[in-house]
Amino acid sequence: RLLIDQDGADPARAHRDRSLTMSHSDHEFRLVVTGPAIDGIQWRALLRQAEQLEWERDWQTTVQIHRDLACAAVMPRSKAQRRYDAFCSLLMHIGGSTTGAGIAVTVDIVVDAQSLDRGIDALFGGRAQRPPAPTRRPGTARCHTFDGIFVDPCDAVRAALTGQVRSLLMGADGRVVAMTRARRLFTGAMRDAVIASASRCTHPGCLVASIDCQIDHTLPYSRGGPTSVDNAGPACRHHNNWRFTSGARIERRADGTWATYRMDGSRVAPPD
Repeated sequence: RLLIDQDGADPARAHRDRSLTMSHSDHEFRLVVTGPAIDGIQWRALLRQAEQLEWERDWQTTVQIHRDLACAAVMPRSKAQRRYDAFCSLLMHIGGSTTGAGIAVTVDIVVDAQSLDRGIDALFGGRAQRPPAPTRRPGTARCHTFDGIFVDPCDAVRAALTGQVRSLLMGADGRVVAMTRARRLFTGAMRDAVIASASRCTHPGCLVASIDCQIDHTLPYSRGGPTSVDNAGPACRHHNNWRFTSGARIERRADGTWATYRMDGSRVAPPD
């Protein structure tokens, strides 16, 4: 019977014992899913479709950067990273972030100003970590969810760029003195004006339409850059992340064109 039915004498066991567990450590989480084969087959088919979209985005970026030398070995993400991002894209689609419908989800992150500053420094190319203020007591740094799950300050900054932000002013006794309303950094007419400033991503050679781009400060807020139309530009998700990790910056030139500069000051030239 085992040769005919690999599930043995209890074929319903996989359905009955289906499970999903999630655990968090200091900097990461682990998701373990166990279930019947039919569900895995359906998941795999759906994930393959999403993986193909991620691969095409990677390949387009690779060709733009490496031209005739483009190959799988120089693609910006590994196969495992693309699969993870594809899975996240499927969840975000269900959550309604791209469709305007679906399950409404709110994630709250509590972060103190100094931790947020260090995250901004790291993402925007700051070489030296911002030192803690002399009056800061040990153990007062905060960057976590309401239920205590630690979040890296860099990830908190990324969340602030795409989510909503509100400020809390707390007194010495820990009581909330004042609180602002939740809002996006670039919203409404201001966001529309920034999108209208360029038809594509501002990275040289990138063809992603500005309507599908993220909006960010050209001069970082931590360096005195205002949240204004004159200090913002559209960038696709990939090149916005690349700017964060590489310390690159963009600026709008006097002739209305956009220029991208690496951390060392050299300009990223557009393709011929």
